[in-house]
Amino acid sequence: MAAARAHRRRAALALAPLGLHPGQELLLSILAKRGSATQVQLARILGVEPPTIAKMVGRLEAAGFAERMADPRDARAKLVSLTDQGRDAAAHVGAVWAELSALTAAGLTPDEAAELTRLLTVVADRLGRDDLATTNPSTPDAR
Repeated sequence: MAAARAHRRRAALALAPLGLHPGQELLLSILAKRGSATQVQLARILGVEPPTIAKMVGRLEAAGFAERMADPRDARAKLVSLTDQGRDAAAHVGAVWAELSALTAAGLTPDEAAELTRLLTVVADRLGRDDLATTNPSTPDAR
């Protein structure tokens, strides 16, 4: 828990210059990769409830990173996409995650870093991964 809290604090510090809070960068990255998505689709991808996504998108919208509009295929649904400001921020998220990853592994030998990754993967699998494996912030195509 201490490592997770420290990692989240460092992530918050690294994301703050972009105007983002931890968790928002993942949503930005998903939208950057997909172009747009309904709030229901985003909730499924992130494994959260629709009201949670509505709140997350609302915060991104208020900050000027995202916009919602009626889905042309279903006027009842909200389609979410990034603004220019959101695309700019999303473009920098990969660098923030790379920096955080390097900081996390600092002082470890390559073998130790590989072992840490392996062990954390085992822990994540045992705790029950959600669909975030396809949007892993450390993979270049996810950001």
